[in-house]
Amino acid sequence: MAGSLVHAACLERLAKMRGRELEEALASLPSLVRAELAERLKRAARAATATAPAAAGGADPPEARELTREERRALWSRARSLVDSALRAAGLRYAGEMRVDGMAPEPYSKFLLAIREGVSELLAEPRRVELRVYTKERGYGDVDVFLDGEYLLTWRPPDPYVGAFWNWVHRAYNLLSLLAERGLLKREALAP
Repeated sequence: MAGSLVHAACLERLAKMRGRELEEALASLPSLVRAELAERLKRAARAATATAPAAAGGADPPEARELTREERRALWSRARSLVDSALRAAGLRYAGEMRVDGMAPEPYSKFLLAIREGVSELLAEPRRVELRVYTKERGYGDVDVFLDGEYLLTWRPPDPYVGAFWNWVHRAYNLLSLLAERGLLKREALAP
């Protein structure tokens, strides 16, 4: 593609990566390249969905749907409520108390467990939500989110740890939005 910042062979190599390996590769790229790459991957995913053969005994593969403004607003409220209740479950008052560098494992584990349980309760049917936490020399690192073994996204701790509450609300919102676009949340989760 003329004028493209992403070489076709590089795009193909990145498309084969999964999970942490993909996150690390993307983090090393300049922002303009990441933006073009994201757009090209979206177009490729749409094209693959449009041309994919029918699966599961003739049923079409599920298609991501566009959420309405009201549904997005409801998911933002759910995400904020989810983080609030997870903080209470961990015995914390503020998310800033969960410093990445030097925070005790017990409150962080309780916090993540409460988020996992909260997300599980919003799912339309029983599924296994898994949060894999990685550690670094300074403390806690990335959290990979899986649904029934399928990698969904990675939550990367901000550095410095400023505005932690809203960062966690954004993380929860992004996860809930992804699940809602796939039609995996209960209908009442999308109601105002």
